[in-house]
Amino acid sequence: MNLGIIIVFNNDAHIINVDYIVKILNANNFKICLVNNASKDNTSSILNRIKFESNTNSDVFVLDNKQDRGLKYAVKAGARFLLNETEFNSIIYLESNILMYLKNMADYFFQLTTQKEKYKACPTRSDRNVLKDVFPLAELLKMNNRFN
Repeated sequence: MNLGIIIVFNNDAHIINVDYIVKILNANNFKICLVNNASKDNTSSILNRIKFESNTNSDVFVLDNKQDRGLKYAVKAGARFLLNETEFNSIIYLESNILMYLKNMADYFFQLTTQKEKYKACPTRSDRNVLKDVFPLAELLKMNNRFN
């Protein structure tokens, strides 16, 4: 089962804990797309450091958006990038402000695969729905409190 993660960053160099992220990536079997959403600081170089320091660097991708067109655009770009690599059963995206939940990502994927009908994928108006299996972590956290 292929599981993907998209993390969107924007001018977050000061809050990125490289060791924390690398440790989680090395302990799990995820494909992850780190999306730098037009940061003006050195976020991009820190994300590339994460890629090269992880043992699974072939499963870590860094995508640099040159313009900030919003969160949905960044998530969609990350999903397209991951889907060009392989097919996914599920992709979860999160923003950098909730990185602390990354350590429990295996639990969230289990929750999603066992109760997928309770969660809504990202909304889109397109017929070619690249986001049909992309779920926001914030929604999983909210729904988890309702069902448990």
